[in-house]
Amino acid sequence: MLRRLASLSLLLTALAAPKAFAFGAVLTFEGIADGTALTSQYSGQGVTISNATALSAGISLNDFEFPPHSGTSVLADQGVPVSLQFASGISDFGGYFTYIEAFTVIAYDALNNDIGEAHSAFSSNYTSSGNPTNEFLGLSGIGLIDHVNLVGNPQGGSFTADDIGFSAPSSVTPEPPAIGYLA
Repeated sequence: MLRRLASLSLLLTALAAPKAFAFGAVLTFEGIADGTALTSQYSGQGVTISNATALSAGISLNDFEFPPHSGTSVLADQGVPVSLQFASGISDFGGYFTYIEAFTVIAYDALNNDIGEAHSAFSSNYTSSGNPTNEFLGLSGIGLIDHVNLVGNPQGGSFTADDIGFSAPSSVTPEPPAIGYLA
């Protein structure tokens, strides 16, 4: 009986673990001056951002409450929604978010249909909230993503994001394994 419970516990833990993402591009926000509006700085990587600003630790970012996931700079919301528009559709999206109230990532297709959402695990996760900062939220396997909206408080100033990653759809379809290898 204990062995079955242990096996069930291991299975549930594996199912609850976040999916591993291997992104083709990652936005770190490093090298962008503190207080700069984020717009076309990443157009070379095929993404345009709106309603967001770069903040840097030790300047305008309260890095005690909103620590960067890596480096010293993050994206901060300046209204809702922060939108990331992709020049070509993407298949995977994710990032690390610290927030003062419930937070949502919404993916849309080219016809502006909501094709997937990821919701924060907590009502807040800044350092003194007691919940872990830099929560990873990601979407994958939902179809071709045209743009993503990051939604916090409509007034802005409610979340930071770091190490936002995304990938173009794979053009190579893996071959199914031969039946002999399954035995």
